[in-house]
Amino acid sequence: MIRALLLKNRMLLIAFGCLIIFSVYDNGSLHENAASLLSSNSSLSNRFFKVISLTSIAIITYYSVACCLIARSYILRIVGTLLFCAGVVNAFSSQVSGSFPDAMLMGVAIQNRHFAGAFISNNWKLVLYVLAYSSAILALVIWVRAKLSLACSNKVAASLLLLAIIGNYAISSSTGGRRPAFYGYNVTMASAKAIFTQVVPYTKRAKVVATECTQCPDLVFYVIDESVTYEALSAVNSIVLQASAISERLGVPAFTYKAYSAGNHSAVSNYVLRLGVGKSSYPDSNHATLALPSIFSYAKASGYKTVLYDAQSENGRLQNDLSPFDLADIDHFITSAASSKFYDRDLIALRKLRKFIDEANPTNRVAITLVKWGAHYPYLNSIPPQLIEELQPECRSTDMSFSSQKLYCTKAQYEAALRFSVDQFMEQVFSILDGKNFALVYTSDHGQNISSKNQLPHGSPENASECEISVPILIAGKTFIHVKPSSTRKSHFQIPATLLNIFGFASKVKAGEGPIWSEWHGGSDFLRNPFEPAGQWHKAMGSCAY
Repeated sequence: MIRALLLKNRMLLIAFGCLIIFSVYDNGSLHENAASLLSSNSSLSNRFFKVISLTSIAIITYYSVACCLIARSYILRIVGTLLFCAGVVNAFSSQVSGSFPDAMLMGVAIQNRHFAGAFISNNWKLVLYVLAYSSAILALVIWVRAKLSLACSNKVAASLLLLAIIGNYAISSSTGGRRPAFYGYNVTMASAKAIFTQVVPYTKRAKVVATECTQCPDLVFYVIDESVTYEALSAVNSIVLQASAISERLGVPAFTYKAYSAGNHSAVSNYVLRLGVGKSSYPDSNHATLALPSIFSYAKASGYKTVLYDAQSENGRLQNDLSPFDLADIDHFITSAASSKFYDRDLIALRKLRKFIDEANPTNRVAITLVKWGAHYPYLNSIPPQLIEELQPECRSTDMSFSSQKLYCTKAQYEAALRFSVDQFMEQVFSILDGKNFALVYTSDHGQNISSKNQLPHGSPENASECEISVPILIAGKTFIHVKPSSTRKSHFQIPATLLNIFGFASKVKAGEGPIWSEWHGGSDFLRNPFEPAGQWHKAMGSCAY
């Protein structure tokens, strides 16, 4: 009798299965997405339409997985199991990263599977927990299907699956991939791509012979910002571009330059900016640069204590092709706490770095590299709540998909982020450095494309805007007393040579790959991956129309 009653309510059983899957694997994604849409600038009817559409896609997605798991077709069961496993990965990535589902994190984890042992040992309890409850749910589904002869029509399961794929693709494409799709669809694609991509063969870096540097500054402060376009800094009249004012304030030579970045996204530029070689070493299809000394290697050989603070990473996670082998030359590796507010991360970093800065002296030299959180997209994340309130009401939401003021608000948010994360931050840096024997090198990993509708803000896979590779470079300190002002365009590829000069290794710089004060003749070519095929360079489209 009970069996007959349950069979009559087959769809209710499937719905109950959906609720189990949803409660276990959603990780707040539906709530986060709905809350963002409800706080958008569009009309009330548009906001509710988007939330209803979003919820409908969620229901269809979870229902499709439940139906596939008990479908009559073995192929659909396999698909359902794979999607279920994708949900496991999705949930796991969320719990590891401390934020709601992040497909990119899993792509990074898979690419770094060379160090899977350390990753698993750090998270072994969570791994066991996820495997246990996932196996229990799958076992329950198999038992119910066998015990009650419960099955879902192949036609229904396939139809729901098709609708779910279309719906999730619509979410991903309409938001430029910024908003995560439901139930592991994004993470499935990211993981598949990472699995079939060549593993980076990390190796030990070559040692640098120690040298005695009598003219080296006590402190080298190397700042790599995020998403700062030169043209945007010019629009907000940033202090970073006012070399004479900086020089007068600090009492040391200071120079600012407009430059090309090495790449149009963070990973490639950060990799290039960490090594001691120039453009001729790239593209590196043979991974030869993995064995070359990093800037930390040269700093250590020159007698510096080395510090790397990555404000974009959380809980000790390595990113941007930073490997455990690099850590051998880094005395202190620090990352952000996952619980910290994004707009607070750079100032927290500066407070933590203050002790290293204050300890620097001729007998205790310190070389600090800070990878900032910066003006990270979405830009409102980089602004404190009190500054968001200063924006016009229609520009106070991260979601502007239906806003008639989208371009205006995007620029307003971005420029507010720059004023806070660049100018207010650097004002504090100048105050801390005042009176010390320092060398300051500041740049951004890449620029940001605001105006064009045909490319991404950065990282465009094709037809990249020149705004994506237009960045500032600032150098300041007594060590640059010999430098003369220059208005010619510079490049990220000159920064390694600049750092080698600061650390007393000018002789190690290859001919034609001089420091930032030398002329740049290497053009605007950029990389999308440091390990691309030999000779494969990319060019941006036109000039930066900010």
